[in-house]
Amino acid sequence: MEVTGGASASIGLQESFRHSRPANRGAAFFPPFIHDSSSSSSSSSSSSSFFVAFLVLLLASSAASEPQCGLGAAIATCANNLCCSQFGFCGNTIEYCGEGCQSNCVLREPSLEGVRCPVTPPTPKPYTGRACSSRVRVSGGGRTHRSLRAASCSPRVDISECQLYEIMGGRSRCPNCRFYYRYIVDAMKKFRLNCPDRIAAFLATVRHETDALRTLFQPVDCGGGGIHMIPLNFPLFLSGRGKLPALRRQFERVFPRGFRVGANTTCARELLCASRIVQLPQNAFETAAWWFQIGSRRALGAQGCRDLRRDADVGLGVPEGPNGTRPATGFYKISRCVFGSAPDAGLGQRLDYYHEARMVTDKLLK
Repeated sequence: MEVTGGASASIGLQESFRHSRPANRGAAFFPPFIHDSSSSSSSSSSSSSFFVAFLVLLLASSAASEPQCGLGAAIATCANNLCCSQFGFCGNTIEYCGEGCQSNCVLREPSLEGVRCPVTPPTPKPYTGRACSSRVRVSGGGRTHRSLRAASCSPRVDISECQLYEIMGGRSRCPNCRFYYRYIVDAMKKFRLNCPDRIAAFLATVRHETDALRTLFQPVDCGGGGIHMIPLNFPLFLSGRGKLPALRRQFERVFPRGFRVGANTTCARELLCASRIVQLPQNAFETAAWWFQIGSRRALGAQGCRDLRRDADVGLGVPEGPNGTRPATGFYKISRCVFGSAPDAGLGQRLDYYHEARMVTDKLLK
């Protein structure tokens, strides 16, 4: 991808390559969309918004391998009260502000002041007591999104709870796995991601973006859901071909006058409320699966992003060649079409997670 960001591109300082996913602080920098399918942006407005977003991306997308704050860095603390992580990088998610954080170690949710928002995502409560279920079910298909019925996916299975724990790094790493399990399985089934290669690609991406299901929210830019999709992308699943009708109805109840997104990517007020809708468990993984199958094509088709299920079927694939001499394929292409155009400091971790997921899903083929 060249200019336009993906579902959750990063434009902030990056966390350690090995230990933490980057802060997904930007995402698709598209011209502003409007909730109503009858509305459209003028070409001049679109061009202006795109140009401004492009400048923001250019100015802020560098990925640093040297510490930006704390020990061994030129400055002790991060600007704008961002957390300084254990490894010396600035951000505002749990991996920056949690264990090992050096300074400003408080996660600050943006303000909803002046906005009535009736939506509050549930707080997962880790299950204790019984062991996870190891039962793998052959999927009967269930309800499939009407745009996806022609896609092939074999063998179709519902992974077990134990397999989800394993893919996400274990019970201690993923305390919320059981809470989100049925929502993840339902989303993969609905969008035909429930065959071994696709399960590996989808869940490796979700693990990276959500820190193993620990957070479905990125407070810097209001990214929400299983891939931290930012609000600038929400209108894509609210209208047009491939929209999500049930989710649209939820937005209509909360925003009876319509949900509109401008060029401002600051997380506050209406955007925060919209993000909360996407963070609901029944929406978080459906929107992530929707991006894999429809959103990527609608948003980034000009950059070669299509149906990412087909790329998952390829396997790992190959990275993009120098100066675009070779297109990325397989999981490399999926990462580009989800993360966006900023330098991807987290690619190494994505690949590690993909290989770990494949160790689990390859057993489903035996």
